[in-house]
Amino acid sequence: MGTRQLELLRRWTLRPDPEDVGLGQEWWETPPKDGWVSCRADEPWQKVLGESFHGVGWYRRRARLPKKWLKGGRDAHPTEKEAGGRDAHPTGGRGGGQRIWLRFGAVATDCRVWVNGIEVGQHTGDFVPFEFDITDALGGSERCEIVCRVDEIKGSPPVTVGKEPWGGHITKGFHDVLGLQHGGIWGGVSVRVTGAIAVRPNGVSAHADAETGEVCVRVELHAHQAEGAAEVILVEPGTGRQQRGRVTIPLGVASVEVPFRCKRVHHWSPEDPILGNIHATVRTSGIAYRDEAIARFAFRTVTIGGRDNRRILLNGKPLLIRGVLDWCV
Repeated sequence: MGTRQLELLRRWTLRPDPEDVGLGQEWWETPPKDGWVSCRADEPWQKVLGESFHGVGWYRRRARLPKKWLKGGRDAHPTEKEAGGRDAHPTGGRGGGQRIWLRFGAVATDCRVWVNGIEVGQHTGDFVPFEFDITDALGGSERCEIVCRVDEIKGSPPVTVGKEPWGGHITKGFHDVLGLQHGGIWGGVSVRVTGAIAVRPNGVSAHADAETGEVCVRVELHAHQAEGAAEVILVEPGTGRQQRGRVTIPLGVASVEVPFRCKRVHHWSPEDPILGNIHATVRTSGIAYRDEAIARFAFRTVTIGGRDNRRILLNGKPLLIRGVLDWCV
C-alpha cells in the first residue's frame, strides 16, 4: 500500500485525574511523576482502573517515526518495536509535501491531544474514528510525544426512586443495563503518512440506486491546497465484476464523485446479504505517498405499503421486524 501506517497499541501510560486538575497544572507540559499505570490503546481504561472508574484521565506515549517519512521516502515499513524508543532525535527538516496524521479509532468521550507540547486538536464523540494533522507539530523531527486528556463527560441519570439505575458517560445508551461501561481510548491509535491530499476517516461512501443499477462513489477529503487524482475500483455485488473509474482532484476541492453502473442488480436481504466493495486511492501530483480507503455497499429498497401503508417492504416484500426489546409504554 502507498499509505504507510504505524500502529501504536501498546506502551501507553494512563493516569486518572479525579479532581480534574490536569488542565490547570498543564500536564501536557509537566505531567506528574507518579500515579501512572501501563495500558493499551485498544482496551477501555476500566481494564486497568477498575470497572467503576468514570471521569477524566490522561494518556502518554512516546514514539520515533521513520526518517523516510520526514524526508519523502517511499519504502518506510515501520513496526511498533521501531516506534517504542524514548531516545528520539530530530532529522532537521521535512520532506516534499507529505502529511503525517495521528488517528484514533474510537475514544469515549471528549479527547484533547497534544504532540510535542503543541495542541493538535479536540474531538467529542464515541464509536467513530478521527485524526489530526501533526506535521507542523513534529517540525521535521522523528520525535513524537503524544499526550491526551480524555473526559467521559458523565451523563446525568434520570430521577428515580431508590438506587439510580444508570451511570457512565453521555454516549453510553443503555449499555450499563446490559454490561460494563467502556471509557478512554479504546479503538486503537496509529500514525500514518500521506501526500498533501488525504481521505477523511469514513470518507468513502456510495449511493446505490436499486432501480437503475447506478452507483455514485463519493470520496471526502481533508482540507488541502493541492491537485491530484482519485482512482476507484468497484467490485459489483453478486457478480464480482470489477469496474475502474478516475477523476481529477482540483485545487482545494473538499470531495469528488466517481459514477458507475452495474449491469445486473442483486438485492441485499437478511437471507442473502450480498455486498459490493469499493477501493479508493487518492494521489497528489508530484508526491510519492498516496492515500487509500475501502468501503462496502449494497442494492436494496425500503418502502411502505400494504393495507393503510402499515407494512414495511424490503425489496418489495413484507418485512417482519423482531427484536429483544419492547420500549412501548
